[in-house]
Amino acid sequence: MVNKSFKYWTQTDLMDTFGLVNNHNNCQSLKQWIADGDDLMSKSTLTDSEHKMLDDISNELTENVFGWNEEELNVLHQSAFACCKS
Repeated sequence: MVNKSFKYWTQTDLMDTFGLVNNHNNCQSLKQWIADGDDLMSKSTLTDSEHKMLDDISNELTENVFGWNEEELNVLHQSAFACCKS
């Protein structure tokens, strides 16, 4: 067993040491949220570039959902949604 202070552990270290796997593809509530968003986007009047931006954000969220906290989500994506406000 590796003996080091908590502050030095990375997510990769934890996954490797304890045999953890990232199962974001099995998160049903996230899949439903994305599907609902896809339904709304298909009925919207967004431009192609806005659709692409939202697809990119959705993909990034899917990959990083378990690593981000609320503050990081605000900082990372607040400017992306600022253009969509009326």
